[in-house]
Amino acid sequence: MHARSGRGLPRYAEQELRGYLRCGVLAHGFARVRCSSCGHDLLVGFSCKGRGLCPSCTTRRAHDVATHLEERVLPRAPYRQWVLTVPWRYRLLLARRPALLSLALKLLLRSLFAWQRRQARRLGIQGQAGAVTFVQRFSSALRLNVHFHVVVPDGVFDDEGSFRSLPAPTDDDVLRLVEQVARRVTRALEGEMTESSDGDDDEALTALDAASLSSHQTALSFTPAPKKKLCAALGGFSLHAATRVRASDRKGLYRLCHYGARGALANSRLRELEDGRFAYEMKRPLPGGRTHLILTGIELLKRLTPLIPPPWSNLTRFHGVFAPSAKLRRLVVPAPEERRSKPPRRPVPDVTGTFLEVLPKRPSPPLPARYRIPWAQLLERVFGTDVLACPKCPGRMEIIALLEKPCAVRAILRHLGLRDSPLPVTRSRGPPQPAFDFAE
Repeated sequence: MHARSGRGLPRYAEQELRGYLRCGVLAHGFARVRCSSCGHDLLVGFSCKGRGLCPSCTTRRAHDVATHLEERVLPRAPYRQWVLTVPWRYRLLLARRPALLSLALKLLLRSLFAWQRRQARRLGIQGQAGAVTFVQRFSSALRLNVHFHVVVPDGVFDDEGSFRSLPAPTDDDVLRLVEQVARRVTRALEGEMTESSDGDDDEALTALDAASLSSHQTALSFTPAPKKKLCAALGGFSLHAATRVRASDRKGLYRLCHYGARGALANSRLRELEDGRFAYEMKRPLPGGRTHLILTGIELLKRLTPLIPPPWSNLTRFHGVFAPSAKLRRLVVPAPEERRSKPPRRPVPDVTGTFLEVLPKRPSPPLPARYRIPWAQLLERVFGTDVLACPKCPGRMEIIALLEKPCAVRAILRHLGLRDSPLPVTRSRGPPQPAFDFAE
């Protein structure tokens, strides 16, 4: 079934899917890398730079974000992860309305920060809290599941930027917090449930979202799991606060941030079967003991499309003392690397032969880097291979050209005996489309 308006999926979802098909394909362009010692050449395909589906690009982005947070944002302190999930009836609303998603997150952080300040006042401490939030839209079964991973220091920062530790939360604290958050979020979102959609542009995508939620809710309708420590649930809301990282465990903090910033699709858990279908291994088995999802190509697309984040919706957000405009941010975040000492003044002769002392020419500001860590180092973290290490000699390789023009790309690929045409893509069909039925 196609959308009644005939518009189909929104443009950003179609661009994300098409970009995934182009990612790493040499026929769409590549970087030419050459070893300066032995002359060995290597071609590295361009990435799609997507942030929703592509496992390669989302993993690279997760490493980039985790490195930035661990080295340049989060100071040395103990951290706790707070995970909030919302009822099924609100997930479709938050998935399609970024403003309401921001509102729900704001209500969560307001309750959490207020609780931390009360804890601090009982100890005679006046301070401010901070948080870094990762917005995730997926579950391990490739279902739409909008929830928040909030990394919060286990303490507050005083007016001088010094960290003051607080006692760990108790089960009663978590229960009171989830009650307060559930009451505030319900009050804010119930009025939006009756309003109609703002247009038909996302009609097909909304149908996919609703199908994903309804089938997921049916699959997980079983006896609730036993109560866990520092985990409370109420009316479909769930708050988990058992994951904690010590102040000395910076690697653990890196892994925690990487987990929050990861993508929806894990390439290591997806494989193609002999009959053309796909098997995706879930992180946790379903109640009946099922460990893999067996999907056709169309069913896989139906699962992946709702997980694409809408444009201009930030997946990593900073609050409190970590916010860009916070007054305490410059006192809290790790100090930047020490700048090099200024070069000494050099004497130069004037027209009369007398030496004058002049200042060196002011250097131009450096251009902003596209990634927070070097390109080669980022690829090494993702793929475990140093792309600038020559496989034939101990020398290092350098990028000598970036080729994007189709005529030059085809000429080089034909000379090397490689495929010079893009992967074939099946053309879309007009209605009726029974194979693309959005209903489960």
